Amino acid sequence: MSRYFSKILANSLSAVGAFLCLLLLFAVFNQSNSIDDVGDYLVKYHSRVFRSKAEEIRQYLIVGQTDSAMALLEAPIWQNVLKGDRIYPVKRRLLSHLCKQLHKDKDYRNLRRWASEWRYLDELDPDAIAYWYEALRHSADRHDEGFQGLIRESYRIPTYQRLSTNLLIAAHRENGNLQAAEQLLTKRAEEIAERLSSGWELFWTIATKQDEYKLYSRVYSISSKANGMYDISFKVPSSVVRLRLDPPGYTSLELSDIQFEIDGIVHSLLTNDFYLNQMQHSYKSIVSNGQQDPYFEFDPRSYLKNRENFSVDMTLRFRVTLVIGNDRVLLPRVR
Repeated sequence: MSRYFSKILANSLSAVGAFLCLLLLFAVFNQSNSIDDVGDYLVKYHSRVFRSKAEEIRQYLIVGQTDSAMALLEAPIWQNVLKGDRIYPVKRRLLSHLCKQLHKDKDYRNLRRWASEWRYLDELDPDAIAYWYEALRHSADRHDEGFQGLIRESYRIPTYQRLSTNLLIAAHRENGNLQAAEQLLTKRAEEIAERLSSGWELFWTIATKQDEYKLYSRVYSISSKANGMYDISFKVPSSVVRLRLDPPGYTSLELSDIQFEIDGIVHSLLTNDFYLNQMQHSYKSIVSNGQQDPYFEFDPRSYLKNRENFSVDMTLRFRVTLVIGNDRVLLPRVR
């Protein structure tokens, strides 16, 4: 082939390539919706993969198999997740559950390692800092540093659930300083009780004649009665089909002796019949574990038989116990 024809062929190939690129760009700009759909699919698929793997780790932690959980967290898929990534909140929850279980198992060597990794990801995370100092407190060479660190953090971190304070209460007890532990426990309980005096939100769902449902809500404050019970009184139509009560978020508490009163008739409620969100069953009570949106929900219709559609006086009544680390404090004690 002559140099002339080679040059023509090369120019032709370049022209074809440029033409194909133009066609591709044209297709891209005219298929933006399709590209968005593909992007959304990839994001959702990516999230599903992570959440599936996270659930596997969580199940290991539930049964106390920390070695298996740590092995999965060491995989590159998790090691590459950094603060600011879309999936980081999931990783943070896993690290929190892992450190909690390691602390429960008194595995302070691994607690120190994973709290250190957690701090590397977010050096300002109060729970990571608290677990780090707790691990140091149980080390042979940095015990005092860990103890003093817990003292500083218990006063520095203005969070609703100060893990460092709970750990410091236990540390005072281990050191035989029961008075300091009791004083700190009382102070912490008073702080939580102040928050719990308001912010209780009641939701109720009403069935309409058009077979539709409408949701209503109202925020309440609570105060203790002479018998140590707390009341939330309200009036709603007898067409109510669901009742839901949301305690203030980010608090750990136990609700027990839950009663439902209608026109002076008191019914003790079975907590096993409740639908729970970010709460757990505990014998005849329910417990919130410090998450953002705890609530319990139940169907009141079994107590509203043979009633016409008119407003009914109702009261929810319950006892409140604060959960502070390993301690349980009745709320009336500190009000």
